[in-house]
Amino acid sequence: MLNSACMYFDIIIQRLSKIDASLVNDSWRYKSAFSLGRTLYQIEHLPSFGAYRDGQLVSWCLTQFSGYFGIMFTLPEVRRLGIASLVNASLASELFKFQEHVFCYVLFGNKASYKMIEKLGYRQTCIIDWLTVTSK
Repeated sequence: MLNSACMYFDIIIQRLSKIDASLVNDSWRYKSAFSLGRTLYQIEHLPSFGAYRDGQLVSWCLTQFSGYFGIMFTLPEVRRLGIASLVNASLASELFKFQEHVFCYVLFGNKASYKMIEKLGYRQTCIIDWLTVTSK
């Protein structure tokens, strides 16, 4: 189990703060006109962790409203160092305090994410399709 101040490659894992919301939102594939408020709410009210190097956020993962984790992202310059795995393990440890199962959704075809979460002990249980409805 990781503690909230884990050191790894000069990386500190800790809870996200509201000052991180803009970077998290700006890096999100599904960013919208309303997503910054949602991201800020998630950071303030749901478990969310980030990895910081020299005080700068380099990787993060948030809890979604239905209890799964998502919006996992690592800046390209620090990928493949195991940092996302540390963030995920920290968040999973926190989520297990509140719920029996920890789960996530991975974008279909995202082989790097599949590989990482399988190494952490997750297993695929189903495939889900998401629908987006927009007004005219």
